[in-house]
Amino acid sequence: VGRPGLFVVAGILTMVGVVFGANEVTIVAVCEAAGDKQFSSVILGLLALGSTLAGLVYGARQFGSALSSRLALAASGMFLLEAPALVVTDLRWLGIVMFVAGSATAPMLITAMTLAQRLVPSAMVTEAIAVATTGILIGISIGASLGGWAVEHLGPHQSFVVPVAAGALAAALALARSRPLNRAEVAAG
Repeated sequence: VGRPGLFVVAGILTMVGVVFGANEVTIVAVCEAAGDKQFSSVILGLLALGSTLAGLVYGARQFGSALSSRLALAASGMFLLEAPALVVTDLRWLGIVMFVAGSATAPMLITAMTLAQRLVPSAMVTEAIAVATTGILIGISIGASLGGWAVEHLGPHQSFVVPVAAGALAAALALARSRPLNRAEVAAG
């Protein structure tokens, strides 16, 4: 499935997967270090709730902009909304930060998967989704590993640098490849 742009989308989704995997490990470690490991389920739930609510709102809207532009915006949003986790130390405030950060997740995934579908002929949609999903799954594995390494070597809270850095890489890749992705989207459309 060597279609122009598809592997860029998969690369961006790999970084999104790193954000997911590293967040899960880091949030549990931060809560455990604070003496309230069970609160990690609340924070992870808030992250998921933010994504769910944003997905409902995003999915109900009609957009006139190109998917490639929305992908760059969604990736940038993931990075910018995750970054405050580096400085917030109170668990309740971290829950709020993760709820807000989660609001970028569903729009990112919806946009990336829709773009992956659009970049290929209709007979290859299954393969395109498989490539995109594989990117996410690889990223989750990498993120969990890097997050665990960071917890051990940098400390629990400092390990938020992993998902924030992955978000920055996703945003940088989406922004840098926005024009080529747009050309591929127009050519495929």
